[in-house]
Amino acid sequence: MSTVDYKLLTKQQQRIHSGLKEIGLSFSNFYSDSLRFMHPTCYLESKANLIAQIAREIDGGLKFVFGLAQGGHIVWYLQL
Repeated sequence: MSTVDYKLLTKQQQRIHSGLKEIGLSFSNFYSDSLRFMHPTCYLESKANLIAQIAREIDGGLKFVFGLAQGGHIVWYLQL
């Protein structure tokens, strides 16, 4: 379960998080974790790498859910 305090997010971050949550909880969890990593009090040496990996996970998941463009055609996948 996502435990994001919306009071700490900008309106844009709230909209993104809410939209990702409608698609799938894992997407919104990845997003909220990346926001935690970007907070100034988060001191991790590999912070940029972790955020980039989270972005790839979200990107790959959205492509899986909404389909990939292959040869000019959209290929749809069902996530069961």
